[in-house]
Amino acid sequence: MPTEAQKAIARHVAGVWKGRPKIIEMRAEGTKHVQAFAQLVDFPVEGLVAYSTIGLSDSGTLELATLSPTKYKSVSKSLFDVASYVAAGGRTLRSEEVFEKVLGRYYPRSDAAHWLVRSKAREGIQIPAVELPGRRVSWVYAWPVTSDELIWHREGHERQLDALPDSAGLHSFDLGRRTLEQVPNFDAWAKQE
Repeated sequence: MPTEAQKAIARHVAGVWKGRPKIIEMRAEGTKHVQAFAQLVDFPVEGLVAYSTIGLSDSGTLELATLSPTKYKSVSKSLFDVASYVAAGGRTLRSEEVFEKVLGRYYPRSDAAHWLVRSKAREGIQIPAVELPGRRVSWVYAWPVTSDELIWHREGHERQLDALPDSAGLHSFDLGRRTLEQVPNFDAWAKQE
């Protein structure tokens, strides 16, 4: 049964997205953790699905949102994996956190196999913070990234990486894409000095 805070978060997301998201609940086998998600199809444009966790902030102050082309049906499962890791483990979600190979579990042929959590919103899914009794809940956003983009980010190119998805548009959320053009290719087998 959802708490009053979770109901307030769901209403807030629906109001901001100006639609009627479907609320789905997922449970990991062998755990008590249940995670709810708001899912809005064809938002912000046709062919995309917007997702937001509902209640992940019970383990901190952050909820997680992302976009995905509708053809990728298991994106919600990969978000659930992240949410379960955070909530069931008593962890706190943070901006700049990386969840390696979580997307790759469901899409093994995808180059964009990792989630990078950022505070910067993308393409119309920005959700402003909401005040709840005793706490303020904010959103962070999961971006699918390739291994080269992840290495580039870790080498201190966060600002450049922020600008690239904007120039690539919604294509940056396509799990079938290659590394964005301006990102260098890194040789994983290169000799480290």
